[in-house]
Amino acid sequence: MVVLKLLQFYHQKINIIELELQSLHKVGENMAEQEKDLRTIIYEQNEIIEKLTYDNRQLMLRLQELQHLEHISQYNIEKSREAFEVASHNAGRIIMKAVDFSYSFKEEIAVLLDDIDHNRHNPQNVLKVIDGFLERNKRIYAFSINDGERITELIKKEIINKIK
Repeated sequence: MVVLKLLQFYHQKINIIELELQSLHKVGENMAEQEKDLRTIIYEQNEIIEKLTYDNRQLMLRLQELQHLEHISQYNIEKSREAFEVASHNAGRIIMKAVDFSYSFKEEIAVLLDDIDHNRHNPQNVLKVIDGFLERNKRIYAFSINDGERITELIKKEIINKIK
């Protein structure tokens, strides 16, 4: 009887151990599935990391290109600003010279008109005064060598017609 009880006791222990082994086996299967799932997740994550690394390299290259273009743009803006300042300065000088020239030419014309008025009764002297004026100022109205004489004659005729 003691042996029987011992056998029953061991039999229960064996059953418990078998149940525990079955349970451990199921846990092992679950762990294998989880390991497989983890490997899949790790693989997918590695693919994402590779793609992000590639995209990052591409973005860095694009950033370098844009920085280079910005540098070129800044250089061109600076050169354009310098050219504008020079052109503005030169335009101011040209305008001042044009104003000075206009006042000087106005004075020349005033002297011419005074001389014409003074010699009004002597047409030969009027023509000499006009010829002198035109000779002194031919650089102003001579558009080309061929047109210079023709324009001189036109100006003479206009002035003489206004006197008469």
